[in-house]
Amino acid sequence: SSGINAEYGEDGDKTSKDQDQDDDDDDSTSGGIPCEEDQVLDAIASDELDCHKDEDDLETGQYGAIKFSLQYDPIEQMLNVKVFSGHKLKPMDVGGTSDPYVKCTLIPGHLKATKLKTSRKECDLNPIFNEKLTYHGIFESDIKTKMVKLTVLDYDRMTKNDMIGTTTVPLLGLVPQQQHVYAEILKAPVDETHEASAVVDRGRIQISLYYQANQELKVTIVRCSMLMVPGSDNLPNPIVKVNIKPSLKRNKFKRKTEIIKQTSNPEFGPKAKFTYDISSTDIESNDRCLEVTVYDCTGLKRLSYIGGVVLGKESSGTARSHWRDALSSCGHRVTRWHMLEGPSTSGVGECSSLELTDPNVQESTLSPAAP
Repeated sequence: SSGINAEYGEDGDKTSKDQDQDDDDDDSTSGGIPCEEDQVLDAIASDELDCHKDEDDLETGQYGAIKFSLQYDPIEQMLNVKVFSGHKLKPMDVGGTSDPYVKCTLIPGHLKATKLKTSRKECDLNPIFNEKLTYHGIFESDIKTKMVKLTVLDYDRMTKNDMIGTTTVPLLGLVPQQQHVYAEILKAPVDETHEASAVVDRGRIQISLYYQANQELKVTIVRCSMLMVPGSDNLPNPIVKVNIKPSLKRNKFKRKTEIIKQTSNPEFGPKAKFTYDISSTDIESNDRCLEVTVYDCTGLKRLSYIGGVVLGKESSGTARSHWRDALSSCGHRVTRWHMLEGPSTSGVGECSSLELTDPNVQESTLSPAAP
């Protein structure tokens, strides 16, 4: 696996050549954001952190060691995983070296939907990564129940990438806004082919509402996180539909985003802003609700249902409070994350029948609707 090969793009990601061999190389999991090197080195050297040992004194075991940090931001609902470095990694190539990169997943959870990875380093058993991998839409319930799994892999040009070693750290105990630094000895790699990924987590969606006293509601679909079609192992091509119900005129309030290709973590951009002209009396009625549904465009204009959420007075939890806070905060943008639900679990009175639409609905067109 030594040397740079032409099948890597300028950004260090692999092309489709390896997609049949290795599911660790799709476009949604490119290298992380580089960290400020001085800050990283200062953090590692600090006596206040767990990772203050000298490199030569760090126990590595048979597979090597990895230095990283975890930081949870409950306000932005983000989990930052900063991968600093690997140390004395096990050589996997004939030449006595490796081309390592680090894959990060959340467990329990779908392996592909929660996968992020660093860039790879050429011929280096002591790689310096200094990259930040960020999970969006992380709830406090995730911190209590999930773990971060880091797997170090060696890139191979002609064969499936080799797993060097792995480590798992529970999120329980993370102090909000505080950086927790770890120096972990890697354990024997485990074949992930048969690991259970049947956790029913359809993903999360971030929605922004802005209500003006002049009878105008602005809905922005900001992004989705960790999307995956239940029962599928393929990365989705997500599209989001937005609708205000009930509506006396067909398609009066229907809007949709453009399709984002091959990702579990789409960001929709400025085209995902929709404006509705609706009276204050109408929007504050008990049966009025906002229906947001996410689909996977599987080709030939066919959509597979991923999940949805209904915001309204008759909703519950975050969906209800988001709607209520937006209407009571005229002139102020209110942005929240929501868990995507299946069609039988929305529980929103008349709106709950969705009307979360048939998973195999046929569309006459998939172009974005005009705002």
